[in-house]
Amino acid sequence: MPKAATNDSETRQRRAEALERIRRLQERVSARNRNLTAEQAEAVAEKLSQAAIKTLRERGEISFERDNS
Repeated sequence: MPKAATNDSETRQRRAEALERIRRLQERVSARNRNLTAEQAEAVAEKLSQAAIKTLRERGEISFERDNS
């Protein structure tokens, strides 16, 4: 098999495995947080999103331009 095809296949496999891990995590988190209000859930989601963005920015994986308007 050509190397590119192997890498594509490996990439698809890793992505599928990562998606499955995320789904399992979502189920566990959802089960633990059923008693949260919508506002509390939004606050948790905001904190997690900001932490993820900060980590990705620190790694240099994403960048943002400031809108100074």
